[in-house]
This record gives sequence, structure tokens and C-alpha cells, in this order.
Amino acid sequence: MPSLPLLSRYIAHLDAEAAAAFAASPSAAHVVEEVTREVTSAYPVLVNKVDSFFAHLAAQAPDVESLQSCRVREVALAFLCAAADPSALGEFERDYLQPALSTLVQMRLGAGADDVLQEVRARLLMGTNDREPKVLQFSGRGPLGGWVRVAATRTALSVLRATGAEIHDTDEALSDLAAAGQSPELAHLKRTHSALFKEAFEHAFGALAPEDRSLLRMHLLDGLSIDELGPVFGVHRATAARRIVKAKELIWEKTRDELSARLRLGEGEFESLMGVLLSQLDLSIARVLDTGDDKRK
Repeated sequence: MPSLPLLSRYIAHLDAEAAAAFAASPSAAHVVEEVTREVTSAYPVLVNKVDSFFAHLAAQAPDVESLQSCRVREVALAFLCAAADPSALGEFERDYLQPALSTLVQMRLGAGADDVLQEVRARLLMGTNDREPKVLQFSGRGPLGGWVRVAATRTALSVLRATGAEIHDTDEALSDLAAAGQSPELAHLKRTHSALFKEAFEHAFGALAPEDRSLLRMHLLDGLSIDELGPVFGVHRATAARRIVKAKELIWEKTRDELSARLRLGEGEFESLMGVLLSQLDLSIARVLDTGDDKRK
């Protein structure tokens, strides 16, 4: 029996409302075909794993627009790493994990540094007994390299807290580590406007509905997967994924609008700053959640 068209196979992983909206787009079939061609060309092993990859990707990109802007090749790499594909693991270790781990030497990890770094690698790539590998949380909205630096840093801090280690200047460490690889000009621009960004971001975060803040808290801080979030909120996994995407988009759009109105930067500088901030969006949300600011809204 011939296989179903790629579009049908993709939307099979969305809830009915999202599937209908996706299929209604004139470009839907073409976009799914192009995405499939891109990821299977980069990783031929995916030819036999298209449906399981679609199930993962649909959670990150539940509509045509988000799929078009998604960094699908990097999402595919993360997916294959979680599946313990040797070639993908080698690429991830070489191009993403080692550069991220090298930045952690800036943190005062103490005598147990090797153990902390090993735990970071394990949590990102192997997960724990009750949690999927953290790499599966990569959404493809920003560069994988920046996401890995942030995830590695937060994981290291979590490990240190669990051991009772004293941690100094956590926010400064996170900012410096997440900025690794940026040009000096961009790093200076971010530092110069960090207070204004924080204020604009918190205004945008406060515009979220309480349930959406809870959704983000459980996903980004507590580590619940899309599959685990669905039953908690009584919705399909694709609906939970779509709500996470929409909540992040709302935060981003409102933050961008406020900064655009208040910053006096040239178009090039502004877009560069926005690109840096977008790559650290999950970190910024997690900071607000971690400090409990969301509960005061």
C-alpha cells in the first residue's frame, strides 16, 4: 500500500484544529516536502524515521509559519542525538557540546568540576530516569549553539545547587556564558541595554494568562515534556506545544515592540540585538520563573 502524502503524515501529529489550519495553507504541502528534503539530505537515517521525527517536529512547529522559520536541520540533529545515533552524537559533541562545555570553566565549579561537566552531558543527551534528554527541548527558533550554551549553563547551576555548592553572581555568569561567541560589539550592545530589555521583557511576560505562565514554568523549569504537559492541562500534546509556541511569540513580540519604541539604534544594530536576545529567549523566561516574578503578576 502506498504511503500517505508527507503533508498528511505531518498533520497527523496535530490536533484537529491545528491540522485543519495547517492544511488550509496553500504552501503547506510544499513546505513539508522541502523540510523533509532538507533533513533527509543532511541525515539520511531519517528516511526511515520520518513519522517519528514529524511527531517531534510538529510539537515545535504546529503551523506553517513556524515550520518555515524553524531551524529544522538542527532540530533533526537534536532528535537524532536523543535517539543515540552515533553520527549525530559525534557532530553534536564536536560542534556544539564541546564549545559549550569549554565556556563553563568560567564558572567556579570547584573540585567536582569533572563530575559536573559529565552530569551536564548526561542530562542533555541521555536524560534521567523520569525525564527525556534535555536536547529534545530545543525548538529551532534560534541557533542550536546558543541554546546549548544556555542549557549547559543552567544544567551546571542546577547540579551545583543540588550539591549545596555556593554560587556567586548567577545572573552575571549566565549572561557571560550565553554571550560566548558573540562579537565584542554585540556583547557591549547587550550589556548597555540589559536593564531596558529586562524591564520590557517583564512587561511582556506580565501580559500572559496565568495558565500560560504555569505551562512555561512546568516546561522550562520543571522539565516536563510536551507529552507530559498535555494530560496536566487536559489537552492534546499538539495543543500544549502550540500554546508554548504562542506564549513565547507573544512575549517576544511585545518585548520587541517596546524596545523598538524606546531604543534609539540604527536598523542594523537593532536587528542584531534582537537576534541575540531571541537566541536567549528561553533563558530569559526561565529567569523570571526562577525568581518567582511570575507569581507576583
